[in-house]
Amino acid sequence: MRKLLTAVSFVAAFSIASAAPTRPAPDVVATVNGVAIRKAMVDSALAAARSNPKMFSSELPKGPGEAEKAIVDQLISAELLGQEAQAKGIVVPDSEVDDYMKTFKTHFASEKDYADTLRDHGFTEKDLRDDARRQSAVKRLLEKEVIPAVPRVVEKEARAFYDSNPPLFTEPEEVHIAHILAIVDADFSAAKKSKARQKMEKILADLKAGKDFAALATAESEDDGSRARGGDVGFVRPNEWPDEFVAAANALKNKGDLSGIVETRFGLHVLKLLERMPPHVIPFDDKLKGEIVARLDHRRLEEATLSYVESLKKKAKIQIWDSKT
Repeated sequence: MRKLLTAVSFVAAFSIASAAPTRPAPDVVATVNGVAIRKAMVDSALAAARSNPKMFSSELPKGPGEAEKAIVDQLISAELLGQEAQAKGIVVPDSEVDDYMKTFKTHFASEKDYADTLRDHGFTEKDLRDDARRQSAVKRLLEKEVIPAVPRVVEKEARAFYDSNPPLFTEPEEVHIAHILAIVDADFSAAKKSKARQKMEKILADLKAGKDFAALATAESEDDGSRARGGDVGFVRPNEWPDEFVAAANALKNKGDLSGIVETRFGLHVLKLLERMPPHVIPFDDKLKGEIVARLDHRRLEEATLSYVESLKKKAKIQIWDSKT
């Protein structure tokens, strides 16, 4: 359902009637029961999708012209759903649109930022209100026509999915790390950087002489987030820490091992291995079961929505023109 609706979340699908069987205007790329979808709408939706890939449940196709075709299909689907909601007499109260607009405006730093963004994208507040009303109407349509007919996923199905997809539920090897940090910023003078390194060399020497790591971290580390925990930063995962930090953490093999001085964009670190956890399977507990059920329910609803849209397409008069001609 998401990939049908979110592609037009910031693109007001303007309805311009055109009953002629030939191309109504050079910028019209499709008509849906006589309503035009214009190239500007496709370009705006495509730009939005590329700037925020999460708008779609799958990646846009990468072949020549394929992304544009996918966007046109999404806009056609959205238009069909909007027309069907109107045909079913679904009405969205102004209060619901007002609430949506209030929430939408909270994403902007100020009223000026909001107004500037609308202007930059060529939209008016009325365009957004119309789009919000349309999307709410489509949501109500799906709640009435599609969702009630979709069977909910039961525990047996969730368990079968879990058993059939072990790679999805296997955690890789992880290392549990504590560190001591001396902050070194890019604008530090050479003398200040040298002083920070001397500090870490002394700390490392003290650790090798047997001093307690947690006590030294509490007293000396400049990492406010982990200092009170004796330097404990938890399990280190790629993309959450600088590559140099991750590499040094993974190089530690035995509990209690110390690294040398590791330099990252944050400064200078000394690491200690607290625990190395081998790859392990996530147990099928209530939390995971709930996550799998939600995932499968979403997939089932999406498939039902796509099927519903296909049924609307069969009854509709749809014409598509090459946007480049």
